[in-house]
This record gives sequence, structure tokens and C-alpha cells, in this order.
Amino acid sequence: MSRALILFIQTLALCKSFTYLLTYFFVSAVSFCAVWPVGDGPHCRDYVVSLGIVKPLISFVNPTVPLSFLRNVTWVMVNLCRSKEPPPQVDMVREILPALAVLIHHSDTNVSTPVFS
Repeated sequence: MSRALILFIQTLALCKSFTYLLTYFFVSAVSFCAVWPVGDGPHCRDYVVSLGIVKPLISFVNPTVPLSFLRNVTWVMVNLCRSKEPPPQVDMVREILPALAVLIHHSDTNVSTPVFS
């Protein structure tokens, strides 16, 4: 991935349109790439959680979502719940846990394995 694309994605993750993009264009290349920086550090994590990213992420845990995107969504959800300094909000982790419980049983190991990490 080019440095310019990484900077674009990081900027996108910090703007309020991020949740809109994920919710309405989840099959597009932009949102496919845009999920990557979400769990990358507590500042970005807390910001996107404050924008309401959790509910759209949870809504993607369904059979209609393309597998490649579901893999990225799983990665983001797991990263949002990882203990970092500062640790994630307990309420947010509680909200995501039922979706992770579904993903842990997914037949694709690239979806189920990150849940164990």
C-alpha cells in the first residue's frame, strides 16, 4: 500500500464521514481499505468509537457481507477490544462481544482465528 493511500485512509478515519462510508458503501474499495486504521492505536480507536463505529461494524457480521470485507471487519473489532494504553471502554467491549462470539465459529479461519488472539 502506498504512503499516500495510507495517509488518505488515516485522514478518512479521523473524519465524521467515516461511519457513513462504512455503513453505506461497505463493498467499495474505499471502505475496504478504510477499516484498516480503525484499531490502530487508542487515539484513533476512541475517536471512531465516539463517532458510533461499533453498530455499523456489528451490522457487517452477516452472511451477505463479502468474505474479504468480513475478514477486515473482524480484524478491526478485535483491535478495538485489545488492551492498549489506555484500555478500551468496557461498554464498547460488551457491545462487540456477541458479534465476536459469532465470528469465532466462522468456517473461514481468517475470520475465526483473529478472535482468539
